[in-house]
Amino acid sequence: MFKVFLLRKIIITISYCLFSLFGEDLKSEPIYLKSIDFNRNKYKDIFMKSCDDKDFFRNLKKHNSYPRFGTVRSWKKICQKIRNENEITYNFLKENFYLKKNIGSYGILTGYYAPVIEVSEDFSDEYKYPILKYNKNLALERKKILQVYSQEDVILWTNNKVNLFFMQIQGSGVGIFEDGKRINIEYGGNNGFDYYSIGKELLKIKAIKSENMSLDAIKAWLWKNPSRIDEIFNLNERFIFFKKGSSLIQNPKGAMGTRLYEYHSIAIDTTFYPYGLVAMFSIKNFEYNNLFFFHDTGKAIKGKNRADLYFGIGKNAEDLAGDLKKKLQLILLVPYN
Repeated sequence: MFKVFLLRKIIITISYCLFSLFGEDLKSEPIYLKSIDFNRNKYKDIFMKSCDDKDFFRNLKKHNSYPRFGTVRSWKKICQKIRNENEITYNFLKENFYLKKNIGSYGILTGYYAPVIEVSEDFSDEYKYPILKYNKNLALERKKILQVYSQEDVILWTNNKVNLFFMQIQGSGVGIFEDGKRINIEYGGNNGFDYYSIGKELLKIKAIKSENMSLDAIKAWLWKNPSRIDEIFNLNERFIFFKKGSSLIQNPKGAMGTRLYEYHSIAIDTTFYPYGLVAMFSIKNFEYNNLFFFHDTGKAIKGKNRADLYFGIGKNAEDLAGDLKKKLQLILLVPYN
């Protein structure tokens, strides 16, 4: 009898501890939602991107985390509720979701954006840097690709190799022609090599002090050291190919296949999460208090508390993204069964 009592006590204790670490009832613990910005409410539209995507449910079930972040049944149930709502409110989330906090070490939150670069259809003395489309024969390291590509591999030319390199880091961008016309430049594939951060390299060689590290600082150093640009770029053997998009300028598509939402879409590590989930950030006094949706991924995004927040298109987005670096814990919203 005592053993049965002791076993039940142990099970209850373990269950309580697991719930404390991984799950919190929003009905009794609403504090995490109180700082969320429900003005300019886009949440219904963004939720529906997952709800209307059959791949979301398929990938959710196939992912190695299933059913930790909700079952297919619970997500379909909540999707039906969302369809019937005019907008997603604090009370709706409190009644329909509970929280899962990630335990363990903090990760890092950074930002990304879609750069605008000057382009031309034709090669010239000014526009001499190629923007290449995917070719399986170019599955080579960066340096070799730029030695062996052919004219048939080129979709556009640009006049700025630094901006082209950072468009590859971001994965997409917008091209602007001399007559002012614009074109979406979309992700078209990669060469299969690993990503290496040139920012890390510049810290390593003491070219930039850690307290001064930013995207602007990296670019400034490169322009001051033009003879070393290729040397530094070639350390990152990963090469991104592109394809032409439409002339209707819009946010790029993330790896999930949906258009990104500035200040809401994040890139995550798909080792730990399927696409389409939703989370909050455990960051004190964070400027962007939103719900964040798992729409994208990236080679540099590693870890369960690692995320990259999308800021939009152009220089303002670049400045915001380049300045963002914060310690992060993700808090996921999971629908009740």
